[in-house]
Amino acid sequence: MGCAAPAPHVAGRSRRARALVGATDTSTGHIRSGQAPGLARAVRWTVTTQGGGDKAARVQAMFARIAPRYDLMNRIMTVGLDGRWRRLAASQARLTPGDEALDACCGTGDLTFGLMEACPGCAVTGLDFTPEMLERARAKAAARAGRGLPV
Repeated sequence: MGCAAPAPHVAGRSRRARALVGATDTSTGHIRSGQAPGLARAVRWTVTTQGGGDKAARVQAMFARIAPRYDLMNRIMTVGLDGRWRRLAASQARLTPGDEALDACCGTGDLTFGLMEACPGCAVTGLDFTPEMLERARAKAAARAGRGLPV
């Protein structure tokens, strides 16, 4: 499974912003604003090293192990700056209502939700290949929905 090419209006933006904005597939079941129950599917990437080992499997296993404490580790390692970086990335994406955004490797969904907050009229999709990270994102989506926040 692949993602469609980024929309033409993202040219000239930062590499991270270009990676975030793109066409989405509503049939995939990935995180999509307004459809929190769709946080279900993971994507399998195949990345091989020169030695032929499956790097993707090792990376996926590592993120599966750290998923329960990923957000805490992120806050501690960045001394809380990760939230500021996500808000900056969301604002730099310069999304306008009607745009579609793809947060590739969304992890626990923090940037995905940040993009939803920055542009309530946008369709935002979060995509990750580690089911344990998406489980955390689904739990956050449910909690956000309970508080009336966009999901």
